[in-house]
Amino acid sequence: MIKHLFYNSSITLVVVLLVTCCGVKNEKSGFKKPVFPVKETSEFTVITDELIGINVVSDLFCGDNWICIYAYDAENQCYMHLFDKSGVKMFSALRKGRGPNEIMLPVITSYNSESATLDIFDATASKNITVHMDSLLASDGKSGISSINELDSYPEKLKIWPGHRLEGRAVKKEGHKRLTLLNDFGDTLSTYDSFPEIENKDILPRLYTFHSWFELSPDFTKLATASCGGEILETFSLSGKISNISTGYFIEPDVNIEGAFPYDDNERTILGFSDLFVDNSLIYTAHDGKTLAKSKDIDKRSLFSRIAIYDWNCNPVKEIQTDYRIERICVESDSDKMFAVVRDNDSSTYLAYIKLNITK
Repeated sequence: MIKHLFYNSSITLVVVLLVTCCGVKNEKSGFKKPVFPVKETSEFTVITDELIGINVVSDLFCGDNWICIYAYDAENQCYMHLFDKSGVKMFSALRKGRGPNEIMLPVITSYNSESATLDIFDATASKNITVHMDSLLASDGKSGISSINELDSYPEKLKIWPGHRLEGRAVKKEGHKRLTLLNDFGDTLSTYDSFPEIENKDILPRLYTFHSWFELSPDFTKLATASCGGEILETFSLSGKISNISTGYFIEPDVNIEGAFPYDDNERTILGFSDLFVDNSLIYTAHDGKTLAKSKDIDKRSLFSRIAIYDWNCNPVKEIQTDYRIERICVESDSDKMFAVVRDNDSSTYLAYIKLNITK
């Protein structure tokens, strides 16, 4: 239910493209918070009971008639939890273990919506697990999982699609670039080795290691990245070679790197993006953008409770203030719904959806 509407919530991309450079700074001169042409307040519809046992959610995926929460559940010792679109639990799959189709320490997931396959990379066993979602669903989780022992090392970010793989690295080692596009044979097709222009460059390797978001468009032609500490949004073209489309400098990251890896918040750290989802037209983020990480007076439900939508030029399109803390998101463009794992003030976890009211 929409509680308050500041502008007409049905908008078109034509209107959006006329609103240029609203908060987008593509030079070193400074940071500017985005100015959204459309703002509204709306509520999530919760579709499950409390998700007991699911605490740290790593990812969320949507298919034609299913939703997958990717998170370790200590009770059933599984990582994948399948629900239908009404919130009914179907089954859990992919057990923790050292067996051929089990996994110990998953560090990277790469979902290909075109082939409905999920690749998961196990840092402990140095292997790649591939989950064929159609087979998994048809067998109620009993088949559809295969493992390939092929990894001597793994990058911090990885996306796989037919004929290609895109690796992302922030911590520099000999021969490594920030972004590397390869073919199936491991031949390098293109590299990109620049980071956003910020004053304190020393924090960049820490900021873009595991505490950042990295999403590939469904047509495999574009990449978006977003920072968790502060808010920097970057978009890249993958057509032919890797090239930067645009960079949105919204909130300057300010973190300590003297302590634990990857970084520690300080009294100036502003919470940034908590998740990222993209389609071929738009970029969807769950974000905070206002809360000081070290504040002692925080309403837990208001943390990361806003949805910010951008085009691929990093122009702000729409912002929605919601009523829950948003952990992970995926968008079903055909139905104009965002599904999300959300938390309330007691840190109880639920699966929910919200209407975005976006017309493309």
